Amino acid sequence: MILTFKGIDSWDRPVYEDPEGRLWKDTNPMEDGEPHLCSACNNEFDGEPDCPFHGDYTFFPFRAVWGHGRQRWKYIEQDAFEMTSREYYRECERLYLQVDWKNRESIHRYNEAVRKLRKQREKEEEERKCGTYTAGI
Repeated sequence: MILTFKGIDSWDRPVYEDPEGRLWKDTNPMEDGEPHLCSACNNEFDGEPDCPFHGDYTFFPFRAVWGHGRQRWKYIEQDAFEMTSREYYRECERLYLQVDWKNRESIHRYNEAVRKLRKQREKEEEERKCGTYTAGI
């Protein structure tokens, strides 16, 4: 499942959204630790962490972790992951619907996210054609 970064809640926890619109919080955003994902109570951005996440996931476009010193947050790019055409178009549509078209920064974030998705998708297609596809290994 692809978990898309949405922002940082009022308790300094990274918040992600799954393709069905459910919000998940990482209650262990340590660079050297495993994420501990919990649903957001009442699916509210600032809701308390609730039920733990079970299953496979990939953070998109990065995982947010606590930084050190003056660097409050650090963003870790994720390894490549396999994305089907259906997942690709669903994610593009979800991102599109969230854009504030009157806000230049919102449009810029959307364009950057879609460029990353497209680049990953094109790379996977090229690797499949050449027989070198490794699904992020």
